[in-house]
Amino acid sequence: MHLSRLLPLALLLVPGLARAEDAWLVRAVEARRWPDAPAISLSLATGDKVAVLYRADGLVRVRKETSYGWVPEDALTSQAPVLPDEEEGAGEGAGAVPAPEVPAEAP
Repeated sequence: MHLSRLLPLALLLVPGLARAEDAWLVRAVEARRWPDAPAISLSLATGDKVAVLYRADGLVRVRKETSYGWVPEDALTSQAPVLPDEEEGAGEGAGAVPAPEVPAEAP
């Protein structure tokens, strides 16, 4: 069997390699380059979406675009943040076209 046929199967058998889970920051943090060192690799803002790559000892290895770093586990949530447009639209959804204004009648 060719190696090219075994690679997809190997990726399915190794957890975490096939697909990273998404998470969002609940507060702004400085991601550390290494879990046990103070060097900062990137700054993350509240609401930033990251890919979770690995979890260990209360820290999570994340990726944002092409940057990587370790953040505290309690700085992440698996729930996507609610956008301001989604909060206010009780009767009218986000992007709804407002009703046209009716001109007042002259006396």
